[in-house]
Amino acid sequence: MNITAIIMKKIGGWRDRRDVNRHERIMGVIEQEREPQIKLEKKVLLELRGTLLGGMASSTAYMAFKRDYYDKLASISEQENVKNILLQILKSSDYKLSDKIVTAYVCADIVVLDAIPEIEKLVQFAKKGSIDEKMFNRYLEALKIGKSITDVIYDKLRQSGEL
Repeated sequence: MNITAIIMKKIGGWRDRRDVNRHERIMGVIEQEREPQIKLEKKVLLELRGTLLGGMASSTAYMAFKRDYYDKLASISEQENVKNILLQILKSSDYKLSDKIVTAYVCADIVVLDAIPEIEKLVQFAKKGSIDEKMFNRYLEALKIGKSITDVIYDKLRQSGEL
């Protein structure tokens, strides 16, 4: 084994341990939360934001929310609780627009029809012609036909011959 490989292995081990420590620290704070609803809200936000992924992976974490988090929940009751958290995020003024955009996407992906009025409000406040307005309108389009945004995107790609 050459010196470069040894150094790379040491750096890799250090990074892995750093990531594990960060994960344990963040999850420890969440696990200390006594209020179950707030604990769930924090977990959902971690997943939406991709906080535990870090780097570039975090920027698209919300696109895998359904597959990596929502579909793995043990019961329909837990899924309903997550849907309620998502609606709460859309309704609340405590969250940034970026959180609302990813939440609206997730609502469109898991087809939360109750999100339609909230997303319509967000469209009204979005700057005309902005990317935000276009994204919200796409999410609304999917919700209004009762189809996952992912399925709508794939359907459009198939129709255009790109898939």
